[in-house]
Amino acid sequence: MTLGWAALALGGCALLLPNRPPVASFTLDDTDGYAPLTVRLDGRESYDPDGQIVAYRWIVSDERVVEGGVAEHTFTASGSFTVRLEVEDRDGAVGTAAVTIVVRRPPEGYLARRREWDHGGVHHTWDLLVPEALYEEYAGRVQTSFSDRYRYDVYVADPLDDPTLESFGRELLDRVGGDPVAFLECALAFVQGAIRYALDTPGLEQPRYPLETLVDGKGDCEDAAILYVNLVNALDADASLAFVDTDGDRSPDHVTALVPVPTFYSGQLHCGGTTRERLFVFDGELLALAEASVAVEETGYIALGCDPWGLDEEDVIQRWTFEEP
Repeated sequence: MTLGWAALALGGCALLLPNRPPVASFTLDDTDGYAPLTVRLDGRESYDPDGQIVAYRWIVSDERVVEGGVAEHTFTASGSFTVRLEVEDRDGAVGTAAVTIVVRRPPEGYLARRREWDHGGVHHTWDLLVPEALYEEYAGRVQTSFSDRYRYDVYVADPLDDPTLESFGRELLDRVGGDPVAFLECALAFVQGAIRYALDTPGLEQPRYPLETLVDGKGDCEDAAILYVNLVNALDADASLAFVDTDGDRSPDHVTALVPVPTFYSGQLHCGGTTRERLFVFDGELLALAEASVAVEETGYIALGCDPWGLDEEDVIQRWTFEEP
């Protein structure tokens, strides 16, 4: 009888344990960048030691943003901002976590654009600074439709943006430790991942200059290929543009890029999914297909030397080369 009462008493004590508040924890893309800066907030690491979290509240500098375990906020002004997460459990207990984000004003005369992409198992973030006057120069040029004469080469050959594109190319080269082949791959991943595929308005086929594509963050197949060729040729890679036939009707319908690679590269190609390994030989030079646009395969990266189209040499209808004179 005494033992029974002891067990009951212990059970009663367990029921009287006080509620422990939840523990707030979150991750975010970055804590520093140029305006406009969009930050993704993820509070799903938060937990309740003796129950369940029922509410997530995000507050930026005392102003409620949104509720939910995952949120996104764009900082349009410069300054220091406190981002706070409040999590609440079923009993109304609240846990908080906070971090300070510094948003900087772009340097005078520059446009800042954050670009993100994945390559080699690494998530890259890059705050690009583009000379505003140079961007406006290209965006303000009167363009005519190239439906009758596709002169995509003029968008690579223009020398005005060469110093800027060389600095961008060197940034990508530095990210892969100076390895020239890894640079070709990283630059391709950058263009595929950081530039959103977007078709031109029907009947208004107007290629973009590389700095337009970088600032606008979008473009179609020729825009992506032009940007890629510019970035790698800024470091003397001798990439070329290719006008190809992807549907077998002997008429060009897609713009892609070809880039020289060493002979050993053929032994390390591993293409998956619907792509196949594809290297070309033109004028005695080994060239890898560099498909800069992922419109045909929106689920992932098309590696250098991988072909989603099933192309052969005869499908390359026209090629523009840009060797130094």
